[in-house]
Amino acid sequence: GDAGQKIAPWTEPILQAVKTIMVINHISFNDDKVTDSNDSSSNDSKSAKQKREDRKNKPAIAEKKINVSNRNNANSNLKIFVDAMFDKFDIEIKVLDYIRGITLDNCVVIVDDAQNASRQVIKNIITRIGNNTKLIFTGDINQIDNHNMDRGSSGLTYAMAKLKHLDFVGVVSLPVTVRGRLSAAGDKYL
Repeated sequence: GDAGQKIAPWTEPILQAVKTIMVINHISFNDDKVTDSNDSSSNDSKSAKQKREDRKNKPAIAEKKINVSNRNNANSNLKIFVDAMFDKFDIEIKVLDYIRGITLDNCVVIVDDAQNASRQVIKNIITRIGNNTKLIFTGDINQIDNHNMDRGSSGLTYAMAKLKHLDFVGVVSLPVTVRGRLSAAGDKYL
């Protein structure tokens, strides 16, 4: 398959996160527009001309004719939404094996699930960062699932310990898991 098909399994968490953000922010889609239930500008007293102008100012995805009310099409519609946002904001997904030799300038780099990355992989990522770039690692060291790694050998733990003293590095640790009670129990007892 093409590159998109090869990285499709890694995009599923992104689709889930977008779906969650949409629910939290009360954003939904109908046949021809993005609707924000918190937006007072979507009232019915507006003229047709004003409503058309409002639609023009909404995200580009409105032009994709998304209808997520049909549950069978929800995932494909969400993928269309994410694809449109990737196009609009120039978002790319890179496979870590293929970043050697590149320099990432003027961007934000997010490395998800970094708790499973080795020290060498973390170093490879960090040493690709160029000018005006922000690097964000996300990960939960309680959820390491690489049988060759533990909290002490995780590249994420290693990088935090070695770089946290630098004035341009910040480390944020959340005290609880955000998934649910069973996930939290797994973190604590397993």
